[in-house]
Amino acid sequence: MKKWIHLGITILFMFFFRFLPAPAPITPYGMQLLGVFLGAIYAWSFCGLLWPSLLAILALGLTDFGTVANVYATGFGQENLILMLFAFIWAGPVLEAGLGDYLTMKLLSLKFMKGRPWLLLYVLFVGCGLMSLLINGMVLMIFMLTVFGQLFKKLGYQKGDLMVGMFNVGIVCSVAIGMSILPFMGWALGPLAIAGAAGVTIDMGKWTILVLLMLLLTMLVHILLMKLLKCNVEPLASVDPAELDTEKKFANGLSKHQKALLSVVVGTVIACVALTFISGTEGIRLLFAKCGVYGVFVLSLVIMLFVKVEDKPLMEINSAAKAISWEMILLYAIALTLSGALTGEGTGIASFVTAKLTPILAGTSEYTFVLLVVIVTLVLTNIANNMVVTFTMLSVIIMLSQQGVLFNLPLSVVCITAVGLLGFALPASSIYGALLHSTEMNNAKSATLTGILACVSVAITLALVIIPLGMIII
Repeated sequence: MKKWIHLGITILFMFFFRFLPAPAPITPYGMQLLGVFLGAIYAWSFCGLLWPSLLAILALGLTDFGTVANVYATGFGQENLILMLFAFIWAGPVLEAGLGDYLTMKLLSLKFMKGRPWLLLYVLFVGCGLMSLLINGMVLMIFMLTVFGQLFKKLGYQKGDLMVGMFNVGIVCSVAIGMSILPFMGWALGPLAIAGAAGVTIDMGKWTILVLLMLLLTMLVHILLMKLLKCNVEPLASVDPAELDTEKKFANGLSKHQKALLSVVVGTVIACVALTFISGTEGIRLLFAKCGVYGVFVLSLVIMLFVKVEDKPLMEINSAAKAISWEMILLYAIALTLSGALTGEGTGIASFVTAKLTPILAGTSEYTFVLLVVIVTLVLTNIANNMVVTFTMLSVIIMLSQQGVLFNLPLSVVCITAVGLLGFALPASSIYGALLHSTEMNNAKSATLTGILACVSVAITLALVIIPLGMIII
């Protein structure tokens, strides 16, 4: 019954909202788009991602935007969407080869962390954030929470202990931030595409530096909060990380096939980052610019398909294709199309939003403005769907910028993207929230409390360092 009620509400928004009187200065066309947008947000938040995205494509095609075919052409013709598709295929062999498990165990086996529990925690948090660049974030979170859940039980920790909850949310928070470090792959592609469509240029190298610094400092603040709350870490001082490999899967290291695959993956990431600094307008620098990250991924896929090690290609295309998240592909396609249409001419929505928000933000400094929109994003992403909140907030700040409100738009895009996945205080906040609340060693109270504390760590880092520094370098 709930499913049918949600479907009915979604249909009312998408197909009948347009018949309501349009408040000035919103036009009838703006009401059509706004109805589809609100219906999509509602359905994404309560019903998943797949069928709401498909229904939104149909609904948008029945507005003055054009035809359903126009929506398909606009949505799936975006270059960032193609890059996202390549990135999913590219990541498939990494998961299949078990490189994620191996890299995690190597991190836990570093000798200099033995007997230093606080250092162990910090390295684990930062390490997981960095490994999320190469490993599916959800897989990494599940592996870490499962492995350490078993370890915590052996060390005498109890269900709902503050130390366990802070560790679990620290892992999830670090991975969520880590997924935003590289703007040319994964989660950051959507926000970057929305900004690019609005004419916003963001230096990818500075983006990477700023979010990487956010990861390092947020995890440091999180550790300090754990100390302030007197989390008991003494049992960790005597643990031998090598003992976690109970099945001895990694005792003999990587095979030649795995080493070759890891080399290609690391080389691809390095090449994508390097392009930011070596591209130019003439000579070989122009050649690098024409290639771009799209060319790097294509070349990487060709190498992985062509090269065989131990009589096995680095990539089996059929198995690699299984890693594609079609829900995310469809969501990005319609969300980017809707965002562009909402901020386009003839809707009146931008003028309406500006008229309502300008009095609230009037007189605030540039720093205060950026901090406010980021804090609002952080709060809302713990209530509603992460992606929906991120796309909505990006649409709002782009509208304000186009209406003449002066603030650091590129910095706002980076910060909103970086906090967009940090919804885990409530079980319905996101899949990460559901994971934390369903983890065996957590209970509802500890999961909610530690989720809020993690958001506090993020807010402190943003307010004291990231936003002030970003206003200087971006």
